[in-house]
Amino acid sequence: MHRQSAAFLLIFIKFHVSCFDLRFLLEKTKQPVAIEIPTSVPNYTESYWSEWKEVLSCNAECGSCGSQVFRRTCIGALPCRGNSRKEERCNIQVCDYPKPACCPPYKLMLIEGEFACGPQKENVVSAFVAQLQTKPQQRMKSPSELPSEVSYNFSLFDDWKLLRSIWI
Repeated sequence: MHRQSAAFLLIFIKFHVSCFDLRFLLEKTKQPVAIEIPTSVPNYTESYWSEWKEVLSCNAECGSCGSQVFRRTCIGALPCRGNSRKEERCNIQVCDYPKPACCPPYKLMLIEGEFACGPQKENVVSAFVAQLQTKPQQRMKSPSELPSEVSYNFSLFDDWKLLRSIWI
C-alpha cells in the first residue's frame, strides 16, 4: 500500500470521511504543485564587530581611580554577539603624595620594575608597559647627588634612626 493511500485510509477511519471526499482529496493530490522560487535571495552573511573606539577618555590622572569608555559597532544584517560598550580602568600608575597611592580596591604592586595599582586585566597592563617604554627612564638620585639641604636632611634622619635603635 502506498504511503499516500495509507494516510487517506487513516483519515477515513478516524474522521468518518466519505469515499467521495477521499476520492476528491486523492484526485487533488495528483495535480502538479507549483513551487515559487525567489529570484533574489537576501544576503544573510555573518555580522562582525568594528574595532573598539574610545568615546570617553580617562577621568583621573593616577591610582587606577579613573575609567575610560570604548564603543564598537555591529557591521552586517544580523545581530552581533557581545557588548557594544566596555569600560576599563586607566592611569594605573601610583598617585603622588598627598593623594592615596591607589584607589580601592586596587593595591600597590610592581609591573616591569615600576609601581602600579593592580591587579589589572592583561590589556591594561600591556598599555601601561607600552607607556613605560615610551617615557624616558628616570632613576633615583643618591643622597650625594641631591642639593646640600636635602643631603643634610638625609644625614639628620640617619642620625635619628641610629639614636632610635640605641634607645630601643
